[in-house]
Amino acid sequence: MIKKSLSLLSIALLTACNGGGSDSIDRLVEEGLMPELDQSEGAIANDLNDNGVRDEIEDYIANKPNTTESQKTVLLKNATTIQKTLTVQSQGGFSQDEQAALDKELIENILCLQQTYGDHHVAAQALSELESMTANTQERKTLYNDFNASQNGTVTRLPASVDCGE
Repeated sequence: MIKKSLSLLSIALLTACNGGGSDSIDRLVEEGLMPELDQSEGAIANDLNDNGVRDEIEDYIANKPNTTESQKTVLLKNATTIQKTLTVQSQGGFSQDEQAALDKELIENILCLQQTYGDHHVAAQALSELESMTANTQERKTLYNDFNASQNGTVTRLPASVDCGE
């Protein structure tokens, strides 16, 4: 189901990039395979509960089929961290200490995602899906690319162990 959803999402996004794809995207939204994503300006727009994740992404995670509660919890943590990269980047970037703390948070969340899913390929697909949904406008893509570019030349250690709260 995940592979089918991601394949459909990829096809829809490729179609949209080539023009005339809004019908495909609308169909995926109607079928519940893709959330209707916020297209407004800004790094973060609709976050009514102020938890650091856009509401439509949070709803998508909460209702994601064939996903355990543990997986949903870890997906939400990853979504929060990805969103944080955009939010802080839009406010002028990171200090060196903030960068190190965010690197640690990103790595731990990704390791927990892999641990919770038990299959690093499925975990990578879930992470890629979150990244795509979060960086879904040109402004957000630019902020996320700027964050990733800021990582060039940095060295980060994998932690000896990770507490995923399970």
